[in-house]
Amino acid sequence: MSVRGAAGHHCWNSHVSPRSVPKGVVWPGLPSTSESLVLGLLFQLEQSQWWSPERILAHQLRQLETLLAHAALSVPFYRDRLRDAGVSGGPVTLESFRRIPILTRRDLQENGERLVCPNPPEDHGTVGEVRSSGSTGRPVTARVSGVTTLYNHALNMRFHLWQGRDFAATVGSIRALNNAQQVEAAAKGTALQWTWGFVSGPMLYFDILRPIDEQLAWLARIEPDVLLTYPSNLRALLEAARDRGMRLTRLREATLRAEVVDPDLPELCREVWGVPLSANYSANETGIIALHCREGGRYHVQSETVFVEILGDDGTPCRPGELGHVVVTDLHNFVMPLIRYDIGDYAELADGCPCGRGLPAIGRIAGRGRNMFVRPSGEKFWPTALKTEVYKALAPARQIQIVQRTPERIDVRLVAPAPLGAAAEEIVRQRIVEAIGTPFELQFVYVDDIPRSRGGKFEDCVSEVAA
Repeated sequence: MSVRGAAGHHCWNSHVSPRSVPKGVVWPGLPSTSESLVLGLLFQLEQSQWWSPERILAHQLRQLETLLAHAALSVPFYRDRLRDAGVSGGPVTLESFRRIPILTRRDLQENGERLVCPNPPEDHGTVGEVRSSGSTGRPVTARVSGVTTLYNHALNMRFHLWQGRDFAATVGSIRALNNAQQVEAAAKGTALQWTWGFVSGPMLYFDILRPIDEQLAWLARIEPDVLLTYPSNLRALLEAARDRGMRLTRLREATLRAEVVDPDLPELCREVWGVPLSANYSANETGIIALHCREGGRYHVQSETVFVEILGDDGTPCRPGELGHVVVTDLHNFVMPLIRYDIGDYAELADGCPCGRGLPAIGRIAGRGRNMFVRPSGEKFWPTALKTEVYKALAPARQIQIVQRTPERIDVRLVAPAPLGAAAEEIVRQRIVEAIGTPFELQFVYVDDIPRSRGGKFEDCVSEVAA
């Protein structure tokens, strides 16, 4: 797709050609207006990713200055908030920006319309609406503009370039079908384009709510070069394919979205199908936050469009390697500014990346804070070790979900060919208790199915204990 030039920048390969609109014009391509805007952004992104961290920050602060001035003047929710923080006008520094209170999910729910600019800039394009999946039981709605949509198209294109994808590839997308076009494409078996501004191979859709056996049969039929799905669904596909000895001979890559990628999933994918994984990190309210780097294995914050902070419980910035709250500011959403928005995730910064990009690197994305488990002492912990031991011990199970019911009790919900039996359950129980260091009461619950949410997501660890 692209190669690194002598100066360290990416350049287009000769076979990549923009989609051309005028009849009879094939090369050089003349894209549509919106696609031309995306390509113009992509040209800038190809340069800015190699800037120094200091230069990137300076440009972010300039953009924050215009965003805060607009919010203070035009968005009811922010008028007093930014004035009280002393950042309603003039230059913005890191110190002054950090005086702004954190925006919470509850703030969005309780002040939705007050967070919306009643007269957004006309040249920011059509206003749209996005909703969270509601998996927390507390769904939120956000507004976005044509400008924010264009930036996300450009970041998607950057992701394709970073992964070195062949635009002629066939992509099989197993996901929640959330618009009429995708529903129709899945029903009729027709294909859509998967790149913005370039001619691409086909993207074929399949409903993630269909059984895993049907998904595998569909993949065997279409033989994709790239598989796009959610991490929990990929795990189910890999485990079923391993049981059947099924290989996808044309598959070159699996790419993931919407959920946290478990540390063992890349190795499982290589073991079963012999292909690498890639992923992006995003939130419905803010769009793309970070992209996977093939060279360093980390996630690079997309600093051209978002300002990301990783903060401790006391609100101070975390150092590399320290786990903290992910707080995001969308730099270009003038319709509904989300300034210092705590998206509910935990992650940790990394100390740079071998690729040489100046974009900050995230070393680990731990996931939603709501899914942290709680020991009887009140100490919170991530159930990673618990989940790993359960998967190891219960490999024959077709589906597993771990649910903390109380500070003392954890249920292991299983879709399995048959119950384990008392002796086997006791062995698994002992292994799990040793792994997590706390003698929880473990209950094994056998069910016929563990449904996904309406958004197609599946949470394999769920805490019902109030934080």
